[in-house]
Amino acid sequence: MNKKPEFEEIFTHTSANDLEILHSDKCSCLFCRHTMNARDVQDWISDDRGVTAICPECGMDALVGDASGYVFDHEKLKELNLAFFGEDYMERHPEAARTYCERYRDGKISHKKANEALYIQYLALLSRLNDPYATFDLATLLEFGSEFTQPDPKTAFSYYMSACLEGDGQALTRMGVLCESGVLGNTDYRGAFECYSKAMAFGSANGLLHFADCYLKGVFVEKNPTLAYQIISNFYPDCYSRYVASTGKDPLVFAGLCYRMGVMHQMGLGVQQSTFNAMRFFLMADSAFLIQGEAFMDGEDKVVFGDCFKRINELAKVLNYTQKDPTFDVDTFAESLEVNSFGNRGGFDGSTISEIIYDKKRRELSFVINSPFPQLIVDCASMFAGFVGEPIRWIMNDVTSAKFAESNGPIAFNRVYGDGDEGFRFTMNKDGTEEVVAEIALSAPDDETHVEVKQPDDDKKGLA
Repeated sequence: MNKKPEFEEIFTHTSANDLEILHSDKCSCLFCRHTMNARDVQDWISDDRGVTAICPECGMDALVGDASGYVFDHEKLKELNLAFFGEDYMERHPEAARTYCERYRDGKISHKKANEALYIQYLALLSRLNDPYATFDLATLLEFGSEFTQPDPKTAFSYYMSACLEGDGQALTRMGVLCESGVLGNTDYRGAFECYSKAMAFGSANGLLHFADCYLKGVFVEKNPTLAYQIISNFYPDCYSRYVASTGKDPLVFAGLCYRMGVMHQMGLGVQQSTFNAMRFFLMADSAFLIQGEAFMDGEDKVVFGDCFKRINELAKVLNYTQKDPTFDVDTFAESLEVNSFGNRGGFDGSTISEIIYDKKRRELSFVINSPFPQLIVDCASMFAGFVGEPIRWIMNDVTSAKFAESNGPIAFNRVYGDGDEGFRFTMNKDGTEEVVAEIALSAPDDETHVEVKQPDDDKKGLA
């Protein structure tokens, strides 16, 4: 449709229009043809044009406020829409389709049936243009369905198989799940195992977890819980370090890993049964799920999240634990270090010990750890797991020896060794050599054996 000069003038009001929208009572969108209260506009973009209002209904920068002098009825809006946003507009402007999809996925466009229909339409358009992100999002939506879209696993599978997703570990993992579940019409355990194997080879963490599940459950291979536990426990230290160092990156991967380890410890599958360790892993899984948020979980994640919560409550009754704020004592320090299962925890670069106070008679030591990023704290007895951002003052009892490096200020460290039975060593890697900067020795509360407390010379600093 030819654009009338008046239409061209109207369209200029769709950009750099922040003041007009703020001074308007009503505004209309030339793209989705909605007229709304101008106060409903909450989203803006800033670029070389200026600050532009975003339609809360469709996510497009096509709003005109009545402060511009223009007010439109339905017919006028339709005429303007066809002039600037004809039926092939998205075909000619895939970036606009991509923007709509991103904003809908992020919840910046209201989720309702009509808008989701557009979302699917634009995802399909982008998929035809070999956009891997849109293709995967469309496949996921069709696999799990939503409030407005019925699941269609067969079509989802076909999108996962798209050429633009060839070699994509996540897509291969979802194909494996669909093969294993039987929703495609028959159960294909071999196909599932092969998909998980390929996904793992392409670096997919979820592929690795499902590959381990095959040995745990006997999917196409002979059951081997010991091998299953070995696979995931070998992956755990790297996943844990990445999760902690990034303060929650890839929370669903970490949650899925911890959940599996919790189940195996609870049931004694491939590892010695331990109710305590099971609780610890379930608490970390639950914390990671909560960081992600249920709105961004797929159907499988929601099932695991629900089961994790159920198992935590069951174990709490067995262990007589109650939920409360964490206690920063020896037990919590040890539980937060991963020392029970994996020997030591690194990732403390930039961390320091300061404000050291040691009461020899009471054998009580306290100190503050400052870290450049929030610390992941686990306190099973308090049913707590989560990141704590502020500096933590740790208070330890039954300390028989405390020794810290000479320093006029905070003591830097980047690794901790030890456990809650004997004590801890803090070390710092300097030029390839690991130097011990602090040592804490512990004894049992009923241990009456006299242990001399190490002290510095009077003219030296560092030992409180």
